[in-house]
Amino acid sequence: MAEGKVLSRISGHEKFALREGWISKGVLAIENNPRIFLQSDAPETLGVGSNMVKSMRYWLKAFDLIEERAGIGAELKPLAKCIKAHDFYCQDMFTLWLLHSHLVKNINYATSYYMLFNNLEVEDNTKEQVERALIYELEKYTGATIKEHTAKDDVTVVLQMYSKERSEDYDPEDKNVSPLTSLGLLVQSKEKYTKNSRICRN
Repeated sequence: MAEGKVLSRISGHEKFALREGWISKGVLAIENNPRIFLQSDAPETLGVGSNMVKSMRYWLKAFDLIEERAGIGAELKPLAKCIKAHDFYCQDMFTLWLLHSHLVKNINYATSYYMLFNNLEVEDNTKEQVERALIYELEKYTGATIKEHTAKDDVTVVLQMYSKERSEDYDPEDKNVSPLTSLGLLVQSKEKYTKNSRICRN
């Protein structure tokens, strides 16, 4: 790595927030075939579109669940093995808190999420205000110009992942809903967002 260059990763989720079932599906697939995400038949094997395959791979890495090695493929890390053994379908709140904690500490691979939950104050802010604040923090950290559309994509996904409200007729089999909404970390009201100060602690 060049001197002075910081490791960061912005986007990579293909505009898909984490969906229910993706972690268990990805962990099991890797256990059966470490090279699954490198193969052309991954969409058919995993039962999702090609962009979702890329997104699933990104989230497994962002949550620090897998490590990829050239010529070998992916290996499950300790957290993934623990989840598989004790809460395979990620239904326990403690598991969700562990996943969230690993995500927002992963500044090298989930930079926007680190900045949002560790550096930004979000109180009654519009989506556009969150985008501008995130761009400022990212540029300050990376020392590089951040494309506006990239920051917008990240903000859209994080808001979907943490604040998407479940309707009264919510179907638990709906794979579009992120399990992290259950944590109540972001509250949405009239198109404005607030971090839950009783829960969010650095």
